[in-house]
Formats: sequence, C-alpha cells, structure tokens
Amino acid sequence: MNIDVNQAGCLPTVGSMQGGFASFLTLSRIHKERDTTLFIDPGFPVHMQQHKVLNIKYESFDVYNFRGEKLREKLESYFSKGHIHSVLYSNPPNNPSWICFTEKELQIIGELANKYDVVIMEDLAYFGMDFRKDFSKPGQPPFQYSVANYTDNYILFISSSKAFSYAGERIGMMVISDALFNRRYPDLRRYYNNDLFGHTMVFGTLYPLSSGTSHSAQYALAAMLAAANSGSFNFVEEVKVYGKKKLQ
Repeated sequence: MNIDVNQAGCLPTVGSMQGGFASFLTLSRIHKERDTTLFIDPGFPVHMQQHKVLNIKYESFDVYNFRGEKLREKLESYFSKGHIHSVLYSNPPNNPSWICFTEKELQIIGELANKYDVVIMEDLAYFGMDFRKDFSKPGQPPFQYSVANYTDNYILFISSSKAFSYAGERIGMMVISDALFNRRYPDLRRYYNNDLFGHTMVFGTLYPLSSGTSHSAQYALAAMLAAANSGSFNFVEEVKVYGKKKLQ
C-alpha cells in the first residue's frame, strides 16, 4: 500500500465485521455534537444492520451518479452540516457493482476528511483484487489505491476471507493511522476512562467485545502475510478466479 503504520495500530479482529462494529461504536462517541455515519454506497449491507443494532444514526448515497469531481460537491453537502463524524465505503471494489474509486476520487475524500475533520473508514475486503493492474509485487508499484495517501484520518479494514481465501476462521485486521491512534478526544471520557483514541479502541471497545481473536488464526494469517511480503506467495494470482466468474 506504500504507507507506514506503527505496529500498535495494526489490530487483529474477529473478522473485518468486528473491526467495523468496534469502529462504529467508538467513532460515534468522539464528538458530542456529531451523531451520524455516512455510507458511500454500494457497500456491505450488514454494516447498516450493525448501526441499527448499536442505535447509531447513518445516512447514505449511491456513488453511481457522483463520480469524479461530482463526488466533492456531494460529500460537502453532508459534511458542511456538521453532524457527520465518519464515512465508510468499500474499495476495491464495491460488491456487487464492482465499482472502484479512482486515485482522484480518493484524493477528494481525503482532502475533505482533512477540511471537516471526518474519519474515513476504508473497507478493503477485496484487497488487491482490481485485476486491471498487478498489485501482487511486494514493495513495488503499482500499490493498492487508498485514502491513506491523502489523509491521516483513516481506519482500514483488511479481511482475510477474500484476498487470502481464509474465510470461516474469523480473522481480519483493523489498521489505524498513527495520527488517529495517538489523538485525544475529550468527549470519549463520557463513556471510557481514557481519551486517547487508540487506547480506547483496544481496551475500551475491542477487549470487552471479544477479548481478541484466536491465536491459531492470527498465526496462520501472519504466515500468509509473511509469505506474501517475501514474494513466495502470490495471493492475487490465487484469487483471479473472482474476476473470471464476474465476467461470465
């Protein structure tokens, strides 16, 4: 991805779904005056169900008619109202539409996140699976496109189920930027005993949710990550069948 994140902000979760659940819960409490998540659709419908379970407000719009520069105006129409604390979208790609954001669109999202102090949650369920480019070479361009290149206000969800074909073991990764991990939000003290975002996420939200995901799944995913980074395991090649089925 061509980004650097301290290991403290790379958190194993019980699938990306737990990462999302924990993030929704925590982000809804960082600003007393903000109460709404914005979904850029199409995305993962269960995320909306999680909001309903948590009784967190959300709004959404379909990105189909707001590509390119149109996306800037659409996002500002929400952000300027002052009630949005975070944004969630899936990229790449939005399933089932298979829409992928361009670098320019991600730059727009990142710039507006900085302007309005909004946290961006990027669901990378299909990491590296935009097969129009080869993202399989470790440490070499092209890199997986990400809003992380344009803002420090981000959380990434990386699933093992799709890219690593490791579904069912319930292991995923939540990656929090260093700036966000180390940021203090005084309003968090309404619910937690600490106002440091990273500390609150780990010990205030993730720990009481599950006490962590299983060690066996963590070791397995760590081995796959090591193999992918050493170049001995081309995970993209293994999942190209997704693209072939999509074209059928």
